[in-house]
Amino acid sequence: MSFAKAGASKIALAARTDLTQVCKDVEAAAESAGRHKPTVLPLHIDVKDENSVAAAAARVEEEFKCCDVVINYAGVAGILGKVAETDTAEWWDMFQINLYGSYLVARSFLPLLAKGGDARYLILVGSVCAHFAIPGVSSYHISKLGVIRLAECINAEYAEQGITCISIHPGNVFTKLVRGIFDKMPPELKHGKPHAPD
Repeated sequence: MSFAKAGASKIALAARTDLTQVCKDVEAAAESAGRHKPTVLPLHIDVKDENSVAAAAARVEEEFKCCDVVINYAGVAGILGKVAETDTAEWWDMFQINLYGSYLVARSFLPLLAKGGDARYLILVGSVCAHFAIPGVSSYHISKLGVIRLAECINAEYAEQGITCISIHPGNVFTKLVRGIFDKMPPELKHGKPHAPD
């Protein structure tokens, strides 16, 4: 919606869920800021499915020809338990979505960014959890640490082409994802802040 308010003329939105209301909200945001209504392209995507991501990129190329900004905000979190107690499939699935999904989005959309304007950005979403360890959350911590390093690698590889890749930590936003793990957190983590070991 901020892009719409700033005057972006073409906005693609991708998710696993229905985007009908989000598209209306984006158009309303542009109108509220006195901007022209953007062309909004809703896409269904599963970031851990190579074909799904490639199809989304192909559709964006067909409709918009290129991209100036790509943001991969897809992610999953959860408290799975101590390493020896985890379900191996659940532990690995977090990597499939958080890290492999970020890689697939980058891989499919970098060619479209290469065709974009003067300022082109690929933004991956990391987490403050990449910088400390909460018991029971190893898969999330490690996968998000990987996202940060992936962004650094992409930036090193594509900066000469004018593409900037960064990872951001957006802060603790109380989304459905965060609400899902908040109740499972130990009380000392809900109201205090984790600290490094002595």
